[in-house]
Amino acid sequence: MFEGAWAHLAFILAVGTAAASYAQTQVPAWAVGKWVGKLEGFSGRSKDGPDRVLIIAANGKCRWGVPHASIPDTLSCTVSGNSVSLVTSANSEVKLAFGNGTLKGSFSQQKSIAYPITMTKE
Repeated sequence: MFEGAWAHLAFILAVGTAAASYAQTQVPAWAVGKWVGKLEGFSGRSKDGPDRVLIIAANGKCRWGVPHASIPDTLSCTVSGNSVSLVTSANSEVKLAFGNGTLKGSFSQQKSIAYPITMTKE
């Protein structure tokens, strides 16, 4: 008698967990892809230069770095509504808003000066 009930309960839990997981990782279509941009006023401040790349996967995972190099995963990444916020592998904060086909916002190296950035999708 209990075997059927346990199997039914296990099925419900599995479906519920899968649905919750799927809902948490859905990323808006506008966000998914490769974005490129340039940090304004950042030239000469780093050996890496001002160019940056953001890659947002459909599962919500993000990568941030410089072009023509290995682009590491971010420590955190949240895409919500029309915004993207992330912490890079070097603990820098990036906050971006989507509008008119671009991402605009700021990049702050370890909570120091915030540099404006505009990114376009490739």
